Amino acid sequence: MLSQVARVRCSVSLGVVSWANTSQKKEKPLMKTLMINYEFPPIGGGGAKATLKISSELVRMGVDVYVLTSQFKHTKSIEMINGIEIFRVPVGRKRADFASKPEMFNFILAAVPTLLNLLKREKIDITHAFFGLPSGVLSYFAEKLFHVPYIVRMGGSDVPGFNPYRFRISSGVVKPILLRIWQDASMLVAVSNGLRKLALNTDPDANILVIPNGVDVEEFKPLFVEKNEEDHILFVGRLDSNRKGVSFLLQAFQRLSDEKLPCKLTIIGDGPYRSRLEQLAEDLNLNNIEFLGHIPNAQLPIHYNHADIFVLPSCAEGMSNVILEAMACGLPVVATNVGGNPELVQNGETGFLVPPENVDALYDSLVKLLSDKNLRERMGRSGRKTVEEFFTWDKIAEDYHKLYESILS
Repeated sequence: MLSQVARVRCSVSLGVVSWANTSQKKEKPLMKTLMINYEFPPIGGGGAKATLKISSELVRMGVDVYVLTSQFKHTKSIEMINGIEIFRVPVGRKRADFASKPEMFNFILAAVPTLLNLLKREKIDITHAFFGLPSGVLSYFAEKLFHVPYIVRMGGSDVPGFNPYRFRISSGVVKPILLRIWQDASMLVAVSNGLRKLALNTDPDANILVIPNGVDVEEFKPLFVEKNEEDHILFVGRLDSNRKGVSFLLQAFQRLSDEKLPCKLTIIGDGPYRSRLEQLAEDLNLNNIEFLGHIPNAQLPIHYNHADIFVLPSCAEGMSNVILEAMACGLPVVATNVGGNPELVQNGETGFLVPPENVDALYDSLVKLLSDKNLRERMGRSGRKTVEEFFTWDKIAEDYHKLYESILS
């Protein structure tokens, strides 16, 4: 993956699109971009974070950026953040960490008037839909009504076959809509090669470019914190289904407890599945474990730094923001060999890759790290170096800016 990322940045074709030679500096034309995402901080997960970070970097490059998203509780309907003009529409959103299908559908209906107003008033050059559904529907309307080109950034759950725990995109009603959105887009963007391959199973002719996620290496970095004597294992992620594989982590942790290995497990994240996991922890008689629920993004770096090992045992993954955050904070990572995880975690170098739903492999990798502090520190340093070189948000935003210019030219 690292060599593939480097090739994109060096203007070499990936068989999808080739950038023009950018060695000669030239003044970048001012453009107006509308980001459409039903989730934007303070609500949502990795896609919401990516929308904010990419938008902020594009503003720094001289792009006018607007965001169309959902309103939540007391968030302002219109406000300016980091030079981004944000428009939030009421959808009846009840939770910060989870959007129901009716709330997603409400976003499409509620956003149409604002979308039309922005297209008429601001003369938007291009729209950038985060997820084919529901956001891609609005970009599709913008293209049909105002001939505004659009790209779709696939995040994972919007791709058929990615998340059977929650979505059924392969249904006879939803899949044709998604395919029409894909086929009319100027470009599709997958956050990992694994996700690109999965999307090609649905549409073998799809034109898909890979642009990974990024991480803020100034916000997420190693800090000097006082740690307890017992080693600390950390998980961060949404608990909306068993897609994140936390039940397998709990079983592996039970074995660590049975072997009297002194360690603690912290689960950060919330969602409808949390109560089931808490009940499972109780059934397994796990004592040295805590469920912290949803933690604001600004507080996450301190939690990473109090940990010794980060674990993401997902059954499916696009490209994990939390793996990037953990690596940026100098943590070794144990992750499943699915989706974009192998493109981030170099097995034996920055962490360990294990098969999904495999408690034995998860347990063995944790034992290796718990028993070797030098190995943990070496992997942590290697992970930090990797994200600094390939996965900073300014590099990711530059890739998107080149894509916009290519489409508009």
